[in-house]
Amino acid sequence: MLRAINFYKRHFEIVNTIIISLMMVICCFLKYFFIPVAIFALIVAIFYNTNQNIKMVLFFYPFKIVCGWAFDYVYVGVLLILLVKYIIEIKKNQKHFNFKLFTILLVMIVYLLLPFHWIGFYNFSRYLIFYPYIYFIYEYRKELNFSEIVCSFSLAIVLSCTMSFLAPISPRLDSVVSKVIPCAGTSSTRFAGLFSHPNNMATNILVAMSLLATLLYLNKVKFSTFCVLFFPMYVFGFLSIARLFVVAFAVLMLVFIPLYAVKYKKQSVKPLIIILLLLAGCSIAMIHPAKLYLGRLEQGVALPDMNFDEETWRQIYNGEIRYDPGRLGLWKMYLISWVHSPYTILFGWGANGPNIGRMDAHNAFIKYLHRHGIVGYALLAILIIYMIDFKKFKANIAWVCLAFIPIIAAFMLDPVWVDQEIPLYIILFSIVSIGSSKEKQKPSEKEIKEKTIRSGRGQIN
Repeated sequence: MLRAINFYKRHFEIVNTIIISLMMVICCFLKYFFIPVAIFALIVAIFYNTNQNIKMVLFFYPFKIVCGWAFDYVYVGVLLILLVKYIIEIKKNQKHFNFKLFTILLVMIVYLLLPFHWIGFYNFSRYLIFYPYIYFIYEYRKELNFSEIVCSFSLAIVLSCTMSFLAPISPRLDSVVSKVIPCAGTSSTRFAGLFSHPNNMATNILVAMSLLATLLYLNKVKFSTFCVLFFPMYVFGFLSIARLFVVAFAVLMLVFIPLYAVKYKKQSVKPLIIILLLLAGCSIAMIHPAKLYLGRLEQGVALPDMNFDEETWRQIYNGEIRYDPGRLGLWKMYLISWVHSPYTILFGWGANGPNIGRMDAHNAFIKYLHRHGIVGYALLAILIIYMIDFKKFKANIAWVCLAFIPIIAAFMLDPVWVDQEIPLYIILFSIVSIGSSKEKQKPSEKEIKEKTIRSGRGQIN
């Protein structure tokens, strides 16, 4: 018993992660078991530091379908823990209240309350949960460990997707997992893991994969750890049959391979060969999904019939009837709707604005513009610009591009981040952009050898 207690103290976070993961498995079979999961998570969160709390918040995200409303309680509970800690540190003069960032976030919240946004209580409460996280992320940025947070988020995605295969033996999971999503024009279905939709899963996977590739480029993650997390996510993402996944992943590889090869030169040959061989092996093993992708890509470029009468168009724009003209058609319709009047150009249609043709814009940037207008865009830009450390941004332009370009490509094809989800990605963005003073980049073998040679010369002299 004493040994077990000592082991738990030494490996506090690892053991808690295993316990929470196992409790999540039980949630797949017992309807209300997520309540003790949430209670346990909040109890251990009290003893966590800020870095561990943020890791826990992101770890729970891929399990939100099986967690139900307990998911929100964990987020609110951890937020209150951070708030208490922050107040104590302010009183002890260890922290100073950041009036500028608080004002930016407050203005964004007030903007959502204006009448034209038509925002309901539930949607607004989501903002009240997430926007304070942005404040604390920025204030505690020096204590955060980007590597640990990204690996924890990636591990949660792998575990949640793996757990979804329990659906055939779990009546509860079978009822909440969106696994029977038809692939248009075929008799096949698309894989969604424990996410609400395959596109949602694919976007989250692309975010995690891009950040993992950034860690490998910065030599902040072991190659074995990278492979264990990266390739299962590639398989799950591929099974989503989401066109955004194929496009954004291709962008990721086109950015990652040249940058990694230039930085590590001869040392990059072996890792890159292993990566490409594993990707090829996984792709060959999934030949059927590959055929489905080809069919969906052809559908994506096909131009639909858009010759409707005025009344039909009115119903489409008001979301009264469903109409899917493909990505380009949706973008065009949302932009036409956005320029409906000077009012909508400036302020948008609101957070609860109509989904044209009962379809999302499938473009996060256009969707946000349609909902919040130029003013909303300006507020978001001010927030992101404030959070970015431009000195580090400019000095590390290569890995910043590696982190951002694939994610931007994914967001251009899916609106998953809009509104309630946007703070989650700002959290990841801020960590990537600002960096962390807690961790230092590990020197490569070449740099170690050069340093040894220089020190040896100094001793000889």
